[in-house]
Amino acid sequence: MKSSHPLLWKTLLAVAALFVVGCGGGNSPDDTPADTTAPVVTSTTPANGGTSVLTNAAITVVFNEDMAPASATGQVQLSSGGLATTTWLDNRTVSITHASAWAEGVQVTVTLGTGLTDAAGNGLAAPYVFSFFTDTSALLLANHEPLEDATGVNRSASVRLQFTREADPSSIESHVTITSPDGRKVSYPFTVSSGNSNWVTLDPAADLPASTTFTVTVGAGVFASGSPSTTLGANHVFSFTTGIDVDTTPPTIVSVSPANGSTSVSADIGAMVVTFSEPIDPNTFMPVSWNAELALLIMTNAVEPVWSAGGSVLTVSLPSPLPAGLEMAVTMGGYADLSGNAQATQTAWSAKVAGTADIYPMTDQLEQYLAGTWSNGLAGVATPTNQGDLQQFRRVEVQGNGDVRVVGYTDGTFTTASRWDAYDRLSNQVDWLGFADDGGGGTLEPIMFDSGLKYLPLPMVVGTWSDNTTVTVPGQGTFTATFTGRVWAREDLSLTGKVAGPETYYKGAWKVARTMNVTLNGTWFTTMADTVWYSPTLGPVCEITHEDHAARDLEPAGWYRTESWRQFTVNR
Repeated sequence: MKSSHPLLWKTLLAVAALFVVGCGGGNSPDDTPADTTAPVVTSTTPANGGTSVLTNAAITVVFNEDMAPASATGQVQLSSGGLATTTWLDNRTVSITHASAWAEGVQVTVTLGTGLTDAAGNGLAAPYVFSFFTDTSALLLANHEPLEDATGVNRSASVRLQFTREADPSSIESHVTITSPDGRKVSYPFTVSSGNSNWVTLDPAADLPASTTFTVTVGAGVFASGSPSTTLGANHVFSFTTGIDVDTTPPTIVSVSPANGSTSVSADIGAMVVTFSEPIDPNTFMPVSWNAELALLIMTNAVEPVWSAGGSVLTVSLPSPLPAGLEMAVTMGGYADLSGNAQATQTAWSAKVAGTADIYPMTDQLEQYLAGTWSNGLAGVATPTNQGDLQQFRRVEVQGNGDVRVVGYTDGTFTTASRWDAYDRLSNQVDWLGFADDGGGGTLEPIMFDSGLKYLPLPMVVGTWSDNTTVTVPGQGTFTATFTGRVWAREDLSLTGKVAGPETYYKGAWKVARTMNVTLNGTWFTTMADTVWYSPTLGPVCEITHEDHAARDLEPAGWYRTESWRQFTVNR
């Protein structure tokens, strides 16, 4: 069995390198049934099994729902550090401090009692226990699997060691032995691979003999990575006994919460929980595919997925509240158990948050980053005259009269505006009211239409529409705009090749095509067309535009400009 840094979290980081998104959620209906469900811990800081924790660090625990803060009294126990003091940062997050600093290089165990309840009075279903190791400059053996004197250990299982610091693999190969005292084989060869939280895996070259007691000796000469003088300093020895079976059965997914196919998931669900049939090698688990809306929310939550102590339950924390109508989808497969048996059959899971998704969020101060390419040239000529990369920073700014401006800025400081478009969001549509453009000269010149143009139907449905408006510009004349639009059926918009890791896609994006033909004093002036994909809960995520126009300034008739961009959104 091979091990590396956990692929799930590496994949999330790869997603975050390109996308960071902030979303809001909807309100719960007034007729919500009474809460009779036990609360769940969705994350802890430090994480279970963490190392190098500062000796004076506070502990943070996050729950999936609002809690009763007073119920924490007497329900939090620390194995060291003295009396625990709880301070609620919000209704779901409690900070735990300790009376005295922990010693260096010790394991600290935290126990939350079942008397800790949610706001409805439901207690934890069972005591919640997690532990971590404090920081130390010394190299110590913090943990190992199998445990001391374990019996019935599968013959194909690996041995795992956790150190307080990263250990040098070559020193492990030289100073660690797996032996059996029965004389059949003095030492069993193995390969070494590194994992997360200073775990290393010893993978025996062959299945171990049945019903045999083995001794693992972690020698005093094992040293810290990059520091040969920092050694264990003493031998550490533990034993275990194998059973008679060789594990050849791949693990399976027993359940996923929320349940597959759920259509009214609470916006405050707090976590996605995957339960497997047996302990999983966490370094082998990553989605085969998932939708970007869910992946971005997980990454934005900035809480590392947590494996249970036995390694058979994965809890992925989700922000609360989730966006109303959010559609979540993950396909899982390829994960392996501790004996290296991989599951080739894929499991598809999907669920939908209760409520109606906002197809075009226009939240005040929502900031957006657009990146793509542009080109321009003469119509009919295959090679563009000019082309290059483009980037723009946009911010949604709600005006005092309720109108919405989407303002384009020159850089990420959001200080110098280069353009804005004004919209009116009605109950049945979004109207485009006008725009202002600096024309490259630095001064914004507003142009407001005589009447708003229907820009987007609400709710989004397949079909067509048309509209028109006029505007008179002093010194130029009267512009008349004829606007037509079409909503196509929803489609998954792939990001494969854009993000490292699993197949990633915007789920069920609405494709909208619009064309605006503009005349000036009755003579054709320009034709603008765009195709935009709107992802429910995120709004526009991809756009392709093309503009043809008559001769103007130094540009000849038939001159065109094309842009193609994707949106990366930050809600600050």
